[in-house]
Amino acid sequence: MEKAPKADLGYMQEIETWVNALTHYDNNEFDEALGQFSQIADTSKILFNMGVIHATLGEHEKAVC
Repeated sequence: MEKAPKADLGYMQEIETWVNALTHYDNNEFDEALGQFSQIADTSKILFNMGVIHATLGEHEKAVC
């Protein structure tokens, strides 16, 4: 699966996007959470969160890639 290019978010926008992603996750809105996380720079925290969501969805190969 090809990744879309990341938007150049400012620090505050990136924090807001991260909070929105966590809210979606807490509401079991996993696709929406992944969409939000994918807009944030690839850090270990973001990639870990995305891996947990993929594992929750049973997408184990995506969870470790």
